[in-house]
Amino acid sequence: MTEPIMAVVKLIRAQVADPYTTRNSLPVLPDWPKVGLNKVAYPRISVSKVTAKEESVAIGNLTEMEEEITLDINLWFWCKTGDTQILTISSTKYSEGKLRDYFTKVVKDELRNHWYTDTNTTGYYDYIVNATRNIDFDEDEGIMRTQIEIGFKRMNVS
Repeated sequence: MTEPIMAVVKLIRAQVADPYTTRNSLPVLPDWPKVGLNKVAYPRISVSKVTAKEESVAIGNLTEMEEEITLDINLWFWCKTGDTQILTISSTKYSEGKLRDYFTKVVKDELRNHWYTDTNTTGYYDYIVNATRNIDFDEDEGIMRTQIEIGFKRMNVS
C-alpha cells in the first residue's frame, strides 16, 4: 500500500460518517473489498492507484521531481433483489441508486472541503475530480458501485 493511497483512505475515514451506529467506522480500505460479505458490511469504500508519473520541474536553480497521481475511489453498495439495503440518515431513508448518489456526493464534498486542511493530505496539491462513473450493477453479487477518479500532485521528496 502506498503513501498517497493511505493518505486518502485516512482523510475519508476522518471525514465521512458511517450511517450505522453499530459499527466502529465506515469500512474504507486501501484495496478492493472482499466478495461474499453480508448486507451490514456495506456501504464500503476502497481506494486504489491508477497511475503515477514523475516529471522534472525547475525551481530557481534546483530541479525537483513532481509526481502526478491518479487514484480510483470505489463506493460499494448492497442491492440484492428482495433484500434491499435501506439506511436512514438524518431521518431520510436511502436505498439503491438514491443511497449511491448520496454517498457519492458526500465523499466528493468532503474531499473537496478538506483536501487542503486535512493533515493526511499535507503536501498534495492541484486536487481535481477527473471523472465520476456508475459501474454496471453486478446481479450475481447484488452490488452497485460508483467510481470517483481523482488526481493530484506532490513534489517527490528524495
